[in-house]
Amino acid sequence: MKTKNKIDVYQMVTDRIIEFLENQNGSEWLKPWQTFGRNRNLATNRQYDGFVNQMLLGITSWQKGYELPLWVGFKQLQSLGGSVREGEKGALITFYKLLTRADGDVAESSEPEADNVREIPMLRYWYVWNIEQTDLDKANYLLYQPRDNRVNVKAARFIKNIPMKLRHFGDRAYYSPKTDTITIPKLDMFNSYTDYVATALHEAIHWTESRTNRRDLIAKRYSPEHHYAIEEIVAEIGAAYATSHLNIQGKLQHSEYIANWMSVMKNDKKAVFFASRLAKQAFEFLLNFQNKNKQPLDIKYSTYCRPLNSHGLKEKNK
Repeated sequence: MKTKNKIDVYQMVTDRIIEFLENQNGSEWLKPWQTFGRNRNLATNRQYDGFVNQMLLGITSWQKGYELPLWVGFKQLQSLGGSVREGEKGALITFYKLLTRADGDVAESSEPEADNVREIPMLRYWYVWNIEQTDLDKANYLLYQPRDNRVNVKAARFIKNIPMKLRHFGDRAYYSPKTDTITIPKLDMFNSYTDYVATALHEAIHWTESRTNRRDLIAKRYSPEHHYAIEEIVAEIGAAYATSHLNIQGKLQHSEYIANWMSVMKNDKKAVFFASRLAKQAFEFLLNFQNKNKQPLDIKYSTYCRPLNSHGLKEKNK
């Protein structure tokens, strides 16, 4: 009786990202997530959750040159009356959830409290196809829209709402745990406002480390010499979450950490999932301060317009 080899999804994802990093300029590694906007499901109009999925789909769009960040599963495509073009291969996406087990029970949790609680990662995968890989007419979908300059106001308020000590001085950007202060250059020293925002958010993610249990979680998994590289990558991914939320096209601010990051990933196939989870927690920590804002901004910052009917198709002329 033949037995099927178990598919190692962690390794599949890690190999895909490492391959991209080895063949691409390191400074561009976050760009695929933000060049075309957040990747969405064509049938449901929902954004794909998590950095890993956005990165995987972004890599494919970047390499293939797809114009629209619209993806669809095989059965969903059939329900829309479409089909995949011959020879086209789907893009890998995943569903990741961290479960905990205690006294025989299993429950979803990201912050286990008891020492006897065991974390159980649940990982699933499937494939989706870009609209350009199908026979659907992409002319029926609205193309990417230029970003609204008013987003600068939203970004400025997002940073201001974070109760962190921020000073503008010198020509270096850093967070000092000793004084609990973030220091970045003045705005006019940056090439663009978006560079300023991305840098401030990177340091804001560092600011969250002492306010969460991130240091302990990293220490339990990695040796001290790897802590710095992991924390920097968490800050990069966290800043990417934030800039994407603000519809700002950020970019990797510290490309020199790529070599260290690749070294960690080659030795730990789950590293990207681990860092992404910590980064998302850090971003959500910052996002909580925005929810407390009594004067929320009414600015729409979607990177593409919502389709015109429930299936995402324009109504045909009768």
